Amino acid sequence: MPSKHEALVKYVAEDLLAGLKSVTVKRMFGGHGFYFGGKMFGLEANGEIFFKVNGENQSDYEKAGSHPFQYSSKDKKAVTMSYWTVPDEIMENPEEAVKWARLAIKAASASKAKK
Repeated sequence: MPSKHEALVKYVAEDLLAGLKSVTVKRMFGGHGFYFGGKMFGLEANGEIFFKVNGENQSDYEKAGSHPFQYSSKDKKAVTMSYWTVPDEIMENPEEAVKWARLAIKAASASKAKK
């Protein structure tokens, strides 16, 4: 069954991030993951787009008024992940979105290297 947010996901992967060429999308837990080179750098959940952050780019998201992705675990505790909402002005600017996505890809690569 298609998600009600399929159009948003398609816009992000095919239009907004067209400059990255090979962004792939996988359905996951009622949302979608955005991948580049096998690394997940973004996600869609409940109609919001989130990119991976770390110490290098998190302050940009904070300054823009973004918030982190959170969900409730089985024991009802809030779990906060290192993905933050992409600001509206970035969602409307493909050139800037690709820049922010490249930093998210870098953060995802650094996170994977730590593990």
